[in-house]
Amino acid sequence: MVDGEHSALDDLELLRHRLGLPASAVDWERLLTINYCGYLQRGCSVIDVGAHHGMHSRRFLRYLRPANLLLVEPIPEMAAELRHEFRRRKEVEVRQVALGRESHRATFVVNDHSPGESGLIERRYNEGHGKTRLIDVTVEQLDAWELPFKVDFVKIDVEGGEVDVLRGASKFLARNRPILSVEYGEPSYSAYGLSPTTMHDVAIENGYLAVDLFGNIITTEEWGQVVNSYYWDFILLPKELVDSSAGHRARIRERARRSATHPRPLVERWRKRLRR
Repeated sequence: MVDGEHSALDDLELLRHRLGLPASAVDWERLLTINYCGYLQRGCSVIDVGAHHGMHSRRFLRYLRPANLLLVEPIPEMAAELRHEFRRRKEVEVRQVALGRESHRATFVVNDHSPGESGLIERRYNEGHGKTRLIDVTVEQLDAWELPFKVDFVKIDVEGGEVDVLRGASKFLARNRPILSVEYGEPSYSAYGLSPTTMHDVAIENGYLAVDLFGNIITTEEWGQVVNSYYWDFILLPKELVDSSAGHRARIRERARRSATHPRPLVERWRKRLRR
């Protein structure tokens, strides 16, 4: 994308109206993968907040070959599975904690019916119900972590708690200036009493701009029209990288649009590659 030629609203119009694609037809996890592979170089350092079953953790290892990969997962069973799976990977560390705006002990709601929708606060579940149980977890701040490496990318998928993670990470973000990926959708953020604009406001406060998964910078005026409209995944890009990332964003846009507009064959090809 060359800034000014395309916008987030242009691609939203293409997908929803001109092509009539339902959001469920798009492989958003693949688009997210296209994005971090487009922005990052091999040997980078990554934090996966809400690693869950490790889908993106495996993709980080396969495509980015990170020097450091820190997996954050508060559910004991999932953390144990991750430790077992990556036990021979010296570059991988698993921390069985949640992240938030302050350090404390808290109750965590595990949805055994859909573990990926678990969180510190019970959200509105995609299937309308869940088989839940409560566990006690340790909540930590990213600001309190002293890591021996500079962090290049942080994926945050914590079912509505993304803003709290960022609010507990202002010093961390100032030190490292990583690229971020966040999920922000009304079924989860509303459980935290947040508004549609909160994520955008917190990004601006920390010197970040929101970018869609097609490489488009989302302006303040556009944010209200794209949030909750079709997708929930966003990239937060440090303002100082906007100009230098133009070429990366153009390539991301080309690949992401091709994937989204021809979903079935490309998704199948991608899945076959992952199985190899």
